[in-house]
Amino acid sequence: MILKCTQCSIGKFNLLSSEKSLSFYLGIYNDDNTPVVVNDTPAIIHYSGEESEYDVFKDWEDDMEYVFEKCFNYANGIWSSRDYMGECLTFAKVYEENYENINTNMLAMHKNKIEEQIKRLQKELERTNLVSELSYILNHCLYIKINKIKNSLEYNEKELTQLIEGSEKYEETKNRIENYKKEIEKLENYKIKEEE
Repeated sequence: MILKCTQCSIGKFNLLSSEKSLSFYLGIYNDDNTPVVVNDTPAIIHYSGEESEYDVFKDWEDDMEYVFEKCFNYANGIWSSRDYMGECLTFAKVYEENYENINTNMLAMHKNKIEEQIKRLQKELERTNLVSELSYILNHCLYIKINKIKNSLEYNEKELTQLIEGSEKYEETKNRIENYKKEIEKLENYKIKEEE
């Protein structure tokens, strides 16, 4: 058996209110991942309260006594067609009767989780680069920009052959061509020579 938190989130759960609240469900599950049910009552505890309590319930494993007490008091104070108190008492009974089994399984899951974290951290320690080199992407971006300017340059060079030398339009186009050439030269200087 294991403990499984099926909900620990903040949202607008009350249809009659627009305020956000915390909703928490923790159940006891069999090894085949089915909820434990005793006499048609699932072994589950529930709590609904202030969103400021989220951090406590998020780390429910760290203080089960506190979490259970909050859920018990919640079940004791709510009127509903759902038997929250019955579910809460069933949870406590199953929990106590199967404590060793639950604890062993939860500990094994916790160890697996920690081992996975250690593996991920070990991979992080083995990294040789924290940031990527920019040579490829820089050259790629420059290539696109330079080609755009070259297209404009070719267009203006063709246009220049159609214009009367010395005219205002001719001089404007000629200046534009010079500026394009200077810009291409400037951008070419930023290219990074890639290793072969």
